[in-house]
Amino acid sequence: MRPAWWCDGLDRVARGPTKRASSNTFTPQALTVLAPSNRWRGQTDGSQPTPPDMTNVPNAIFDYFSADPVDPRFSVRAVANGTDAPIHSATEDFLSSLDSNQVAEARNEPHVRFLARSGADLDREARIWAAGHLLARCIASRRLDTLRTDPRVVLTSPYDQPALADLTPDHQGLVPLREFGFDGSRLLRNGHAFMPVSTTPSPNSTYWLLHSCYLERLETSARIRLDPFLHGPASSFPIVSYKMLVYGQPLDWDRLNSLCEPEHGCWRPDAPKQPDEFTDFVWTPRESEIHFVCEEVPSLEKVSSHGGRYAHAIYLPSQESISHLDFALRLYSDPEITERHQRHVRNAGKAGVRRKVFRIDSPVPRSTLSSLCQAFFVWNEDVNRYFRSGCVPDCALNSAAI
Repeated sequence: MRPAWWCDGLDRVARGPTKRASSNTFTPQALTVLAPSNRWRGQTDGSQPTPPDMTNVPNAIFDYFSADPVDPRFSVRAVANGTDAPIHSATEDFLSSLDSNQVAEARNEPHVRFLARSGADLDREARIWAAGHLLARCIASRRLDTLRTDPRVVLTSPYDQPALADLTPDHQGLVPLREFGFDGSRLLRNGHAFMPVSTTPSPNSTYWLLHSCYLERLETSARIRLDPFLHGPASSFPIVSYKMLVYGQPLDWDRLNSLCEPEHGCWRPDAPKQPDEFTDFVWTPRESEIHFVCEEVPSLEKVSSHGGRYAHAIYLPSQESISHLDFALRLYSDPEITERHQRHVRNAGKAGVRRKVFRIDSPVPRSTLSSLCQAFFVWNEDVNRYFRSGCVPDCALNSAAI
């Protein structure tokens, strides 16, 4: 049994009772199954991004923390400082085995030094910090590696679970949301709990998207991709809940209804951790439709653990509705991300490998695009501010040649 969680700050995590989905008849799967515990399979010749060093991460440590819906940057501390977790002893060994350079670097982190000034052991706090961040990068990198696999050829985890034996993903690796129960935190089926695939290294990155689907009553029409690691028996898989203190109102659509030429823009974060991160978008009129594309492009340094969060929608002004909406991750190699940084999304073509994580093909109110985009691009203040305010960004690129 995993420990209960309560995280400080904007994200609050709590444990609760478990619900189970009804049983169904199982049928065998026909596709090859790729287990999540496989090591990194990317190339190092430039065709794939260079992964973080995972040679010192034991499989037992990876499997435990990758299956935990709480970010390892929080959960490593709880496991290391407690004694009831089954992985406690192995976690202590893992902390002791960390590279001395990693520990030395972590000693200079402001958070670690703050704890040391409060009386905590500096070396131990540095090891906990380094271990949590190393695991976060490793889990994110291996998740992207799994997503690179063509779902038409290889059936990746968790679709090898008996609870999904009678449910085959489509050609984009998506499954109907209506096939699962929902307890406010987890997707439940045949006594097993699942989570939507995380779109950033934070395991709760699709929490708000899932809730928005149910708030918008889209559970009968939406299709989603399940996370390869975040699943387990419903009786023991943690129930988590989060609270977002800032949310927005729907976009003002009046300007878009009369759009005759593409409208596009680009933002860079006010205080980016990497100076080359950016988000760009375009609204493109096509006969009776207006296509919306938006992508959050990762930095060159982060490409091994961060995909590009990508949204595509089709707006019908005459009906004031969205006829199609899908969210995806774009996975880039080192040369591809370098090329992508030279082009605006409207000129980027089919750069990288696109893997869908969510799709709706039935009409929904146009306000749904606003609420779902804010949920999908959670923590991207530029996107959220745009949909909350409904204004054209100051850096609109209508006449630029990028």
